[in-house]
Amino acid sequence: RLHDSGKRDHEIERNLAVLWTELAFTLEDLGLNKLAKRCQIKGRHWADPGHYDNDFLEKSDTSLERMEKLARDMLAEIRR
Repeated sequence: RLHDSGKRDHEIERNLAVLWTELAFTLEDLGLNKLAKRCQIKGRHWADPGHYDNDFLEKSDTSLERMEKLARDMLAEIRR
C-alpha cells in the first residue's frame, strides 16, 4: 500500500508491529530463538522504523523470503 500511495498508514504499521512481536514471543516459547529474534527485529522496525540503521537491518537478514526459508527449514527439522 505504501508503494502504491506513497503514504504511510500508521494503523497498519501498528498492527504489523504487534503481530511480528507476538510471533516473536510465541517462537521464543517454542525454543525457536533464531527465528524469534528476526521476528522481534521486524516488529521493532515496524514500530519504530528509525530504531535500527540500514546496515543492521541488512545484516539481520529479516527479509520475508529469508524468514520463510528459515521457518521451512525448522519445520523440516522438527518433522524428522
